[in-house]
Amino acid sequence: DHEKTFTVQVWISDEPYGVGVGKTKKEAEQSAAMKTYESMVENEADSASE
Repeated sequence: DHEKTFTVQVWISDEPYGVGVGKTKKEAEQSAAMKTYESMVENEADSASE
């Protein structure tokens, strides 16, 4: 048997955000969600400093 790898990408309003990869669907989804959250927090911090 080979190990499966799942990849998930989050899209919000036709914009791609975080991509997650994992050994299970749940792991990939959680990774993508965390990366999306981190990206949104970072963008919010950038907007606040302008």
